[in-house]
Amino acid sequence: MTETNFQQFFPVQELHVTNLFQLSNTALGLFEKLFKLNAQVLKTALAENQVIWETALASKSPQELVTLSASTAKASAEKAAIYGRQVQEIFSSTQSEATAAVTAQLEKAQREGKLETDKLRTDSTVIVAAT
Repeated sequence: MTETNFQQFFPVQELHVTNLFQLSNTALGLFEKLFKLNAQVLKTALAENQVIWETALASKSPQELVTLSASTAKASAEKAAIYGRQVQEIFSSTQSEATAAVTAQLEKAQREGKLETDKLRTDSTVIVAAT
């Protein structure tokens, strides 16, 4: 009885499935990093807003409220810029990871294709020489 090795029938599909899972894991890593960043931003914002409200409620004059408002607006703009840079870094690193994975798979496919081409060339040379 002959055993069938299904991997010999589906090498290309196996490669595609491997690539799919590798890129899926990379995408999941992106979502994990974004989730952690957003959770930290939310936690920090809640704590800071509590302090701002307590300060506003304790203020004695309208001038103190205006000063508080101006300082929080400036801080918010700076935090938004920092957040944007952090998101950009996350996307950039994930893109680099994905590009490296795809490049490695393409190089592997090229090497395997060259080996198969060389094998066919050698086999055809042997057949031509035998005739």
